[in-house]
Amino acid sequence: MREMENFRNTMIQEKVKLYPQYRFEWLPLAFAKTVSSELDFVQEARNSERAAKNFRNNKMVRIPDVFWELTTRQVLTMQFYTGHKIDDLDFLNEIGVDPEKVAKSLIELFAEMIFVHGYIHGDPHPGNVLVSPEGHNGFSL
Repeated sequence: MREMENFRNTMIQEKVKLYPQYRFEWLPLAFAKTVSSELDFVQEARNSERAAKNFRNNKMVRIPDVFWELTTRQVLTMQFYTGHKIDDLDFLNEIGVDPEKVAKSLIELFAEMIFVHGYIHGDPHPGNVLVSPEGHNGFSL
């Protein structure tokens, strides 16, 4: 972990030196803070619980419960949900769900995060967003 941090800091410092006109002096510290927060699974669990609280009345989204007794800074243990990656078009066709409808629902969820809750999930890659055939519109995220 320490070696990765040193490598990262060296790479960022080199970029700062290469482009002084962009005044990136703040970048190494901000990046280090973000990365260490991302690698702290207790913080990730708190973020997940915050999102679950924000969306507790939204029938479109399901957020797994955190098992705190099994969660540490290095291990995040959560409830298991079945589903397929949001970009699995074969699965969406198989369950009869329009991919455009799924995309629209995801956009609406992110708009709610930004404009209603002022808090956003910053890592929305397909592995973090699953589609399940369970839900009042024929699917849930």
